[in-house]
Amino acid sequence: SRLTDPQHAELLTSTKAFLYVRLAHKYSVSDKRLKHRSLPKLFYSPLRSLLVWMVANGHQRFAALTPAVCADYVEACKRETNASGKRLKPESLNHRLAPLLNLYTFRDQLTDNLPEHPWPGESAYSIAGNKWGGKYKEGRTKLIPDRLARQLAQGALRYVETDFSERILACWEEWLAGESVDAHLTRLGMKNWRAVKHDINHLYTACYVVIDLFSGIRDSEMASLETGCYEQHEGWDGATYGWLKGITYKTEEDPKPVEWMVPPVVAKAVSLAERVSAPIRAELEGCITELEARIASASYLSETQRAQDIETLDEYRRHRCSLFVSKSCKKGTITTWKTSGTSRRLRALAEHLDLRVAVVDLPQVQNKDRIRVGDIWPLAPHQFRKTFAVYVVRNVLGDVRYLREHFKHWSLDMTLYYTAAELDYVDETLFDELLTQRDELQAIIIEGWITTDKPLAGAGSLKVKAWREREEVRVAKDHRELAHKLSSGFYIRGTGHSWCTSKNCKGTGLYNVLACKDCGNRLIDDTHLMVWRGIRNQQIELLEMDDLGDPMWQRAKEHLRYAEQILGDLNDPVEAYPIPPKPSERRSVSS
Repeated sequence: SRLTDPQHAELLTSTKAFLYVRLAHKYSVSDKRLKHRSLPKLFYSPLRSLLVWMVANGHQRFAALTPAVCADYVEACKRETNASGKRLKPESLNHRLAPLLNLYTFRDQLTDNLPEHPWPGESAYSIAGNKWGGKYKEGRTKLIPDRLARQLAQGALRYVETDFSERILACWEEWLAGESVDAHLTRLGMKNWRAVKHDINHLYTACYVVIDLFSGIRDSEMASLETGCYEQHEGWDGATYGWLKGITYKTEEDPKPVEWMVPPVVAKAVSLAERVSAPIRAELEGCITELEARIASASYLSETQRAQDIETLDEYRRHRCSLFVSKSCKKGTITTWKTSGTSRRLRALAEHLDLRVAVVDLPQVQNKDRIRVGDIWPLAPHQFRKTFAVYVVRNVLGDVRYLREHFKHWSLDMTLYYTAAELDYVDETLFDELLTQRDELQAIIIEGWITTDKPLAGAGSLKVKAWREREEVRVAKDHRELAHKLSSGFYIRGTGHSWCTSKNCKGTGLYNVLACKDCGNRLIDDTHLMVWRGIRNQQIELLEMDDLGDPMWQRAKEHLRYAEQILGDLNDPVEAYPIPPKPSERRSVSS
């Protein structure tokens, strides 16, 4: 078929729009428009190959090219051969993949676009098979290792939550007003204004980190945030929660407004980001006013100059309320943060916080050939979403009480209700990410039960032990696949001291470990060892209190003996602690 055939009308329209945008708009990397003589070369080689493949695989819209679909296209290109029967060279393959990246880069100007990066964390350069070096240093590092994520969060929160941010901003605001800042520098312990300016930049980046790390939104969604994007209102259950308002582009033919539930610290980060960016937005408003007056009254020597001013005015108006804006030092233009600029800011903060990879981080490092011990972690915007999802799910599978305190109703069960109740303003793909991570982490837990002989405790462990002793042949490609099959159909819940597989659990075991003692849905493994040691020590402290009542003494005794039993079942036996007399008996003896 031909692209001009009726069945391809939608794809033809999208292709025309893409080619027009390439001519009319500057490319963010080179800051140049595509020359007219280069247009045929763009269409007849890389773009035409993409269109042919799309039609052959049933894709009639660029928006259908998700990262998974783009990966299929990459593999198809790698299998192609040239006239000599040889596979495409990396340079040719890199050229072939360029339209995909362009469709993502110009997504704001296109109705039918790639709402998500075609290969998150990678570049066409690396996917084409080129060796890493020079400016191509970003690897596929989606998950920030736990230790570094904690260090990053603590460093960012120091800027946002402590009075350090207020002292830095007070100094900066007086400098902007033309006042002397010597007294501020003395209080801050800084030698000169340059040090303050560096910390202002780090503060701004820290606000970005806190918002992204505690919401899990994408880089494009972060770019959609505007001043006043945080507000509080009632949720589905009538309680008041904090919400972050923005735009989502994922899997949407048209972008839609969404809200993300966030903890209170995000409100502080938004407020600080508004203060830091206020001078830039004020300057931007001045530029807008000047351009509006010029376009309304000036007589232009050429229509080209007038068209450029109108385009610049439209661009400035799009950024006038953005929360994260920056001014180019070279060109003086003011825009919303772009991915490349955000990455540079994040790397600078990572270096400032000394996020240096250690041996303990290596199990969570995917690119061990590119990221080595001693390197500064290559922090990038796309890493926050998955890190957030894993963080949420681990807490749900660990201790729901902590997560409930932090996010109020945010546990996975609660979010499902939230999805049903607030569907019009929900980032549904975030929940997909959470559920995917939950399935994966649950499979890892079950894999540890069925593929090892590690000790288990609790009434529910009897079923697993019986399954281990079965003599039937079990067929699966690998242990993880088997764990996925076994875990399908039910969810593991974390109580903090055990795993619960009950669908109708009332949650009483969260506060009383004996409530689950005989429950066949309770299972305890070695990940809970430290918890049970802590439970035992707490009961010993209670038993030694003289002002304890006899009923509480009896309860502590029962909990102590049960904790010692669990520790024994987990191959961590301890000697039975000698039970002191009842408090009433001790008081009568002393009197």
